[in-house]
Amino acid sequence: YRLTKGLSVNIFRKLMRDCLASLKPTDMDEYLPDFILEKYKLMDITSAIKCYHFPHNAESRSLARARLVFSEFFIFLLRFRLLKAIYEKYACIVFADYDYSELVDELPFRLTVSQVEVIQESICDIRKGIVLNRLIQGDVGSGKTMVAMVLAFIAIKNGYKAIMMTPTSILAKQHYNTFTGYFDKLSIRTFLLTGKITAKQRRQIDYELSSEQPIMVVGTHSLIQDSVNIKKLGLVITDEQHRFGVAQRMKIIKKGCSPHVLVMSATPIPRTVGLILYGDMNTSIIKNKPLNRKPVHTYCITGRHRERAYSFIKKELSVGRQAYIVCPLVEGGESGIEGVVPMFYQLRHIFADYKTAILHGKMKEYEKDEVMSGFLNAEINLLIATTIIETGVDVKNASVMLIENAERFGLAQLHQLRGRIGRGEYESHCLLMIGRDSEDAVGRIKSMINTDNGFEMAEMDFKQRGVGDFFGFRQHGTPDFKIADIYKDMDILKKAKEAVGEAYEYYEEDIMRYSMIKKLLIDNELPAL
Repeated sequence: YRLTKGLSVNIFRKLMRDCLASLKPTDMDEYLPDFILEKYKLMDITSAIKCYHFPHNAESRSLARARLVFSEFFIFLLRFRLLKAIYEKYACIVFADYDYSELVDELPFRLTVSQVEVIQESICDIRKGIVLNRLIQGDVGSGKTMVAMVLAFIAIKNGYKAIMMTPTSILAKQHYNTFTGYFDKLSIRTFLLTGKITAKQRRQIDYELSSEQPIMVVGTHSLIQDSVNIKKLGLVITDEQHRFGVAQRMKIIKKGCSPHVLVMSATPIPRTVGLILYGDMNTSIIKNKPLNRKPVHTYCITGRHRERAYSFIKKELSVGRQAYIVCPLVEGGESGIEGVVPMFYQLRHIFADYKTAILHGKMKEYEKDEVMSGFLNAEINLLIATTIIETGVDVKNASVMLIENAERFGLAQLHQLRGRIGRGEYESHCLLMIGRDSEDAVGRIKSMINTDNGFEMAEMDFKQRGVGDFFGFRQHGTPDFKIADIYKDMDILKKAKEAVGEAYEYYEEDIMRYSMIKKLLIDNELPAL
C-alpha cells in the first residue's frame, strides 16, 4: 500500500493487523464455488486476505497470492464469458446471398489462401445462426482490409448497411479511399464520417444512415455519438481494436439490432494478452502475405553512421522514392532523445533539394490531413514524424525509414513502423538508429534483423517489457490488476480460464444470481445483463 505524509509503515501495519483481527469468516462472501476451490486447491477468500498481509511463512504467502491472482483472472474472464453469451443469444441477421465473386473479379490480384479461409470461417459463423463476433489478426500487409471488404460487400448485397470504425481520421480517410476504389465500380455508395466534415455533409450522412438503403460508411469515433441513428445495420467492422475499449465496441453494436461484428488488428498480440483483450471473441489469423510483398532489409546502426544514412535516403529520394524519419518525442528535451520538431528544422536544410514535412499528434486535424494527403500524392518527399504513422498508413512509393532512438520502442512497435514501407514494388530498407548511451540495446534490436514475423516479436517484446509497457496497452483497456501479472502468472491464468468454463456450465443461467459475482461483474463496460 502507498503511504503518505504522517502515515508510516508501522502505523499502517498496526491498523491493518487490528482490522484483519476483527475479520470473521462470515464477514466476506466467498464468491468462488466450492468445487472450484477444491479442484484448484485454493484458499478461501478470508484466509487469503489475512495470510497475504501477515503470512506465517513463504509458502502460506505464496498460496494466498495464488488465490487472489486466481480471483482477479476469474472475475475478469467471467465478464468476457458473459459478454460472449450475450452475443450468442442475440437473434442473428441471416444473409441469403454469400456470393462475392462480383467483387473478387474487380480485384487486380488474387486473394491468398489465408484470406479465403478467414472469409469462409466468418460466413460459417453466420450460417450457424449466431452473431458473427470474430477477431481477425494478421501481420502488417497481410490483407485484412480485403477480408473486411468482402464481408461488407456480402452485407450490403443482402440489403444491410456496413460500417467501419477506425481510431484516427487519417486511417478512416485511407480506408474510405480503398473502399470507394472498388465499391464505386459496383454501384455501392460509400460515405466518410469524421469530426471534420462540413455540416451539409453531416446532414447528408445522417439522412443516409437513418434510411433503409444499404450503404458503406467509414468513420471515427463520430460513429458512436448518441445522435447517430443507424437503420438496417448488418455489419460492424472496427480496425486496430486494441485502441478501443469494450464499452466503445458495445456502443457501436447497440446502434443496430444484433449486427455482425468483425474486428481487425494488425498489431501483433501475444496469445496471453489476446486472451485478456479479446476473451469474448472467436479468432482468425491471416498467415500469408500478398505474393507481391517484398521483405524489408533491416539494419541496426549508431550515430557514427548518420551521414551515410542521410546519403542513402537522398539516393532513394533522387530516383523518385519517398522516406520516413521517425522520432520518439515531439519536442525532444531529454538528453540524447530526438524530438520530431527540432529534427524537422535541422533536416529541412540537409534535405534542401527535397520537399520535407512534419507530422505529430499535437497538430490540428486539418494540418495532419494536409500533410498525409501531400505524402500520399508524392508532393512530399520526406516525412519526419512520430509514431502517429505506425497504424494503417499505406504509401506504396515509400522505400526507406530511419527510426531514431530505436531502443526507446518495443520490438512489436518497431515492426509496426517498419510495416509502413515495402508495400509497393520497390526494394525497401529500415534503418534502426541506436542512441549513443544504449549500446546494450543492440542485442535486443538486432532480433528485428533476423525475423519479419510480428507475432514472434510480440512474444519476445512481451517477455522483455511486460504488459505495462507493451504498446501502451495499459492506456487502451488492459486491466490494471492489483496483484496479478498476466505474463508471470500465465499458469494461473490458464487455470482461471478453465474454471470460468466449468463454473459457467455448472450454473448456466443461475450464475448471475451468485450475489458477489454479480456485484463484481456489473460495471460501466458491460451492457445490462
